[in-house]
Amino acid sequence: AQYWPNKCSVELAILDSGRGFKSSLSGNPFLDKNMTDRAAVNYALLPGISGKMYKGKYQDPYDEWENSGFGLYMASEVCRNGGSFFVCTNTAGALLEKTQKENIELHTPCTAVRLRLYTNLISPTSQALPLYQKKGQAVAQKIRGANITASAASTMLTRDFI
Repeated sequence: AQYWPNKCSVELAILDSGRGFKSSLSGNPFLDKNMTDRAAVNYALLPGISGKMYKGKYQDPYDEWENSGFGLYMASEVCRNGGSFFVCTNTAGALLEKTQKENIELHTPCTAVRLRLYTNLISPTSQALPLYQKKGQAVAQKIRGANITASAASTMLTRDFI
């Protein structure tokens, strides 16, 4: 993580050498088992898509950290509206900015996420997060097999800043 006050810029990068999106998402019976890395990146960015939680699977209402498939979606929305969001796994990546998405071919042995925020551009959190959550839940309702309820952890910032 790095903060550049003179540039009003914050950047956070996370590298994970685990299973990768394709393998992780293979646990979801609603998704194509032969998906490409590109498809896996696109699925992972959708709200309510997860290899561990999907329509019909029991969601523990008391487990605020249970995977709901909203984490990457919420993070990408925050970044898109005040910076940029990059995610990649194996041979595919996506760079998301305000109204653009660029698919990127690459070769990496890990999954990586980079969040970049310009502090002078981000919307007030108390206004923005509930909108992203509502939008995400509306989108998830249209996706076959998507979980439509964001976990408490995915909405925690909303509660903390309202």
